[in-house]
Amino acid sequence: MGTAITALDGLLTSASACVLMPGARHWVLLAEIIRASQVRGAVTNDAVLVAICREHGVDTS
Repeated sequence: MGTAITALDGLLTSASACVLMPGARHWVLLAEIIRASQVRGAVTNDAVLVAICREHGVDTS
């Protein structure tokens, strides 16, 4: 676990790092993803990440 934390600390302190957060369109996108894929249970967390990525223009295909 310590190795993973150290690696992430290194990435997050990089000048080119950008932490993506849910924005104004998050709920609309998330609801669309859930309806289209009929996501349920623990996989819903993956849908949240997909919505954040789509909102910020990240290619999720």
